[in-house]
Amino acid sequence: MAAAYRRQGVAAALFAATFAAARAKGYEKLFTYIRADNSAALAAYEAQGFRIVGVAERHLRVADRYIDEIVVERFL
Repeated sequence: MAAAYRRQGVAAALFAATFAAARAKGYEKLFTYIRADNSAALAAYEAQGFRIVGVAERHLRVADRYIDEIVVERFL
């Protein structure tokens, strides 16, 4: 059922609103971390113009497993 609601442009609209609000506040760049095991999120950020600038290795511990985080940025 959730698949029927995907690819409707919601993420693109949310990104656009975020970019507009950030610009209005004088921001010039957005920067965040994405879990390396979340390929869908990474693809969404890359589709919105974010670029990978680094990897924080073993940055997150979940149960007994360490997960890298991908560092991304986008200039506004």
